[in-house]
Amino acid sequence: MTIGHFSMKTTETVKRFFEPKTAAMAFVLAPLFVLMHELAHIMALELGGISAHLRGFSMAMPVGYFWDFQGLAGAQRHYDVATGAIVRGALAGPVTTLFLTLGGLIASARGGPRLFWIGSFCAIAPRMLGLSLNMPRFIDGTMNTSDEAIAAHFSGLPLSSLYWPSLAIGYGLIILLFYALPREERLSRGLSAFAGGLIGYLSIDAAANWLIFQPDVWVR
Repeated sequence: MTIGHFSMKTTETVKRFFEPKTAAMAFVLAPLFVLMHELAHIMALELGGISAHLRGFSMAMPVGYFWDFQGLAGAQRHYDVATGAIVRGALAGPVTTLFLTLGGLIASARGGPRLFWIGSFCAIAPRMLGLSLNMPRFIDGTMNTSDEAIAAHFSGLPLSSLYWPSLAIGYGLIILLFYALPREERLSRGLSAFAGGLIGYLSIDAAANWLIFQPDVWVR
């Protein structure tokens, strides 16, 4: 096998599993959509009478209170608002993510450019990764920080009542996204968007928290 032939085979293999342009777009879009998710929380909380802010790049919460059952109960008492304000604040992020995903999926299915598919995937994939990693805490009943758990808790519903529907809807949308692609593009597009989006989110989140917010952003 000649060096030229080996190089050609290597290039073909890389193209089969990786799309640089897709990864680059996902690198930008994933953190942007995470930020939009958090800003939706802030807008809903503010409209409900609760002063809110970004404590970190991906940490929207009431000013002076943490995003968990205890912290939000304290915020509710402090601002003297009904539990509905907390529920709407918690659900605003997931609903925004859902609409972003659906919008991109519909636009992509109607022949829109690749950017719409990547945007739709980058809106839902980080959310589903987080929900999946939190599954053990939903199962054993210790989850107290997830949007779905917070909305259920303050609505007087079982802790996981909103979790399983969110999981099903999210993975259903991901399946639809992959079926919207030609079979030969699914693996490379999915891997590239996931890798680029994950790296983009983690790097932007870390940089923003260190340079703009505070290094101890996760400390209560």
